[in-house]
Amino acid sequence: MSKNTANLGFTMIEVLIALAILAISLTALLSTEATSINIYSRIKNKAISHIVEMQMITKVKLGEIRIQDGLATTIPMKAFGKTWYARLMANSTSINHMHELNIDVSSSPYGPFDNNILAFYYE
Repeated sequence: MSKNTANLGFTMIEVLIALAILAISLTALLSTEATSINIYSRIKNKAISHIVEMQMITKVKLGEIRIQDGLATTIPMKAFGKTWYARLMANSTSINHMHELNIDVSSSPYGPFDNNILAFYYE
């Protein structure tokens, strides 16, 4: 055996440093992944809320939903396997028969309602 074969392996310190670097890298990667999942969930909910709001605007314009001016009305709607709640509030405008419609959406009947959209309709 030659003298050079004794120095072929890694020392314990080198292995521990490599494992520490790997652990720190994986922790950062998992943290980024968790943030990405939260952002995806928020974007998905905003997209579904927008679809619900547009459906409510269409139903009001078609006369399927009647809303009194100044009175908030909460209406449930099934979308994508879940019940969503749209809070609609209509107000008169200075133009005869023209109404302003505010719509907020929530996944709970008690709120919090957000993703406000403003529409106008003629009645």
